[in-house]
This record gives sequence, C-alpha cells and structure tokens, in this order.
Amino acid sequence: GYQKSERYSRLDPRIQQIISLHVTAHAERQKQAIDLQMQTQAAEQQAMRGLCEEMLRHHHVGLSTWAQFGPLMGHNDLANLPELCVNPAVNVLTDCWQGKPAVCVAAGPSLQKNLAVLTDPAVRERVAVIAVGTMYAPLRALGILPDMVTTIDFQPLNWTDQFRFVPLDADLPLVYLHSTWPQTIRRWPGPCFAAQNGSDFLGWLRPYLPTPGFDASYIQTVAHLNV
Repeated sequence: GYQKSERYSRLDPRIQQIISLHVTAHAERQKQAIDLQMQTQAAEQQAMRGLCEEMLRHHHVGLSTWAQFGPLMGHNDLANLPELCVNPAVNVLTDCWQGKPAVCVAAGPSLQKNLAVLTDPAVRERVAVIAVGTMYAPLRALGILPDMVTTIDFQPLNWTDQFRFVPLDADLPLVYLHSTWPQTIRRWPGPCFAAQNGSDFLGWLRPYLPTPGFDASYIQTVAHLNV
C-alpha cells in the first residue's frame, strides 16, 4: 500500500518509522477486534447450542414419560375431576408469604447441610418451607413441619411410599399437579390446590373450574412445582 509508494520512499526515515509503527499498531488492533468478535460469536453460538440441547432434553423427557405412563396419567385426570372442580388453583396462593423468604426442600447436593440449618427454631420461624412430597417424612422426623407440600407423582407409590405412614397435619396445604395419583388428593386432610398444565384436556376444562389457574407446562420435576 502506501508504504511501497514513491511518495513514501521520499519521506524522512524517522517519519517512515513512525508511520510503520502506526500501521502495525492499527493492524494489530484490527486483528484483536476480529479475534474478540469471533470469540463472542463462538460464546453466543455455544450458549444457543446449550439452550437448544436443553429444550430437546426437556421434550425428550416429556415424550418418554407420556409414552410410558400416558394411559395412567389420562386415567388420573379423569379420576381427579371431582377434586379439580372443587379445589382452587394454586395461583390463589400468590403473595401468601409476601416479603418472607422461602426455602424449597428437595433432593440435591446441599440438602443435608440446609436441613441442619432448618432445625434451628430461630431460622425456621423466619422462612417459609415448601417441601416436595419425598421430603415430607424426613422433615417430620427432624421435627420440622413445612408450610406447604407439593407433589406431581402419578403412580400409586406417591401415596403408599411418601405419605401413607406419616402423620399428616390437618392444616398443611398440598399443591398437586392435576394428574397426581388420586388417592393422595382424596386422603390429604388439609387444603388442596391444583396446578394445571397446558394439555388439551385442561384447555377444554379450565373455563369450568373454580379458578382458571395458570399454565404449568414447564413442570418436569416436583422441584419445579416448588418454585
């Protein structure tokens, strides 16, 4: 380019050196900008790939569940109709603990440590405790009564393994997905609140329910229902 032109060759060598340094620095800055742009694009592509993989995993789990247990969940939907038409939807609980931190108790790597913290009465009284069904018995064994229990399990083990032999408090609310095993809802002594997904069945039924509810299609595990 300019450095090879006749005009450039007539310049003082010191000026040539300054121009050369400037051109080299400019080229280096351009290279760094291009490298940064490529790194940013690579990071964005990786993030998008991660989201796509998570979405595909979500749908794969859902399809696999329906393929194996679809008839049972359909049976539960119909069997739970009487309760669904009487129990309010979970969204009526909005802001019931407004301004108070909530602790969601479910299986996870921090469970043992956090359970030890909740055994302190001073800590327990400052937070709302929402427990998945599988954690109800362990909490009661530790002397901790949760403020709410959640369940989505559509199999008979939901009742027989999680609740049948554990004392149930008459004032303890249960939040359940509409396809939960029917005996769990019918035998629960406390108030029950229904969570509804976006199925065609619920879409048809929702206008006739006591409270319309919200679309809980994102729920894959009972911990999601806690949140």
